[in-house]
Amino acid sequence: MWCLHCMPLTLKAVHVCTGSGASVTRDLVLPVLKHVAGKDYRLRLQLHAGSTSEILEIFQEFGMGQDHVKVIFGGYGGNQPLLQEWLQQRQLIEKDRYDFLEKQKEQQEAEEPTSPTAMD
Repeated sequence: MWCLHCMPLTLKAVHVCTGSGASVTRDLVLPVLKHVAGKDYRLRLQLHAGSTSEILEIFQEFGMGQDHVKVIFGGYGGNQPLLQEWLQQRQLIEKDRYDFLEKQKEQQEAEEPTSPTAMD
């Protein structure tokens, strides 16, 4: 999605949470968005479905405890010093996890032939 490249930030991951029942957003809209977004963003979109306790368990796998999760999802959400520490840790983890995407992009750009210059 070209519009995402104009934002002054780097999107590392998006976690979307839905309930455990059927959802038009989860079943129809998100698959279309993932397809349109392209490979880089498709890999970064995480969809979580289930009860509040199931979502909290899933978030634990990503290093997010109840202190990092909003109250609406069963967390405490709002511990700023803890959140800042966690964000620094996650940035290092995510850099390692998605660094291969940047390397692939650099390789592709290096392999692209340069356009020939006009001969006089």
